Amino acid sequence: MARIGRGGEREEPRNGDVNPDGDRLANKVTDSNVSGNLVQAHSIGELNIHGSRIVVAAQDDAPAVGWRGRAELRVGGERLLLHDPVTESLSGDGAVRRHQALAQRLSSPHGYVWLRHDAVLRPTVGETPGARALDREAALLDRLGRRTELPRIVVHRADTTGSVLALHWPERTDGGPCDTLARLLERAAGPLAIWPAQRLLTALAELAGTLARLHAHGLSHRLLEPTGIIAASGGRLLPRDLGAAAQPPAAGEGPGDHQAPEQSHRGYGVPGPATDAYRLAAIAYHLVMGVPPHPRHPLPVPTDRLPSEAGRALADALAAEPGNRPDLSELGRRLLTAYGRY
Repeated sequence: MARIGRGGEREEPRNGDVNPDGDRLANKVTDSNVSGNLVQAHSIGELNIHGSRIVVAAQDDAPAVGWRGRAELRVGGERLLLHDPVTESLSGDGAVRRHQALAQRLSSPHGYVWLRHDAVLRPTVGETPGARALDREAALLDRLGRRTELPRIVVHRADTTGSVLALHWPERTDGGPCDTLARLLERAAGPLAIWPAQRLLTALAELAGTLARLHAHGLSHRLLEPTGIIAASGGRLLPRDLGAAAQPPAAGEGPGDHQAPEQSHRGYGVPGPATDAYRLAAIAYHLVMGVPPHPRHPLPVPTDRLPSEAGRALADALAAEPGNRPDLSELGRRLLTAYGRY
């Protein structure tokens, strides 16, 4: 693949060069700017971010591509291999395009990162709420300190055209990336057995304590979902990132099965800390019942599925009115108490 010299010059690839997957690369180089233009097949695209280059290598038989699974990127001094799925989204005002994916570190130290790239599509609106969300998240992580429960920054780069943020993703004992809670739900394909559910609800209660640190700073995650929770070693559940903590609440944010009522209906108020309590309880309910709760009228959890106090705690946190929910710290304490862990 093409390499960038220390002085910023581009070294052309040779015919027959291969990427880590063994796919041969063509000898054509095409420039691409940070706004997210797609890299064409048989080409290598470059994205400038704050004096460092992101290099995207494309396979010979690929369609028009940009950020995609099995593409190799260079971010600062890091060589990263993207894993599927790679998702793309636009901010509500269309000013920012985000790509995100799990990526493998190919350079030492090896491991995995959660990689996100925000490209400002309209520089004239670069100060809109979403334009510097990754920069604000990085600053927030710095301010909260190096806590093992919160994501650790591996790479952060930014300039007027966009930002990139890579956060550490924990590994399994066999060296692969830890699964998310979503994968555990997929494998269960229904309600979890009582013992696994107890372990995960206890871990969710401890995760509540981690997220409560955001609340102490007047912030909230607001995007908690199974795909954003990493099932790490030792039974811990860790946040993949800080969600929307670095952005103001927006209408319709956090769509999906675990969306709080106030995120879909303004009549319930503005999303905030109470939203995190709802979403965490909705995920716990999903683990126990095998299905997510109804957004306004969830069925009660049977007492044979978990302790009665845990069921009451979840029911209270799933209240439609945010003001009727326990705060996240209280929810965590009640769940731990129900399982004799507090």
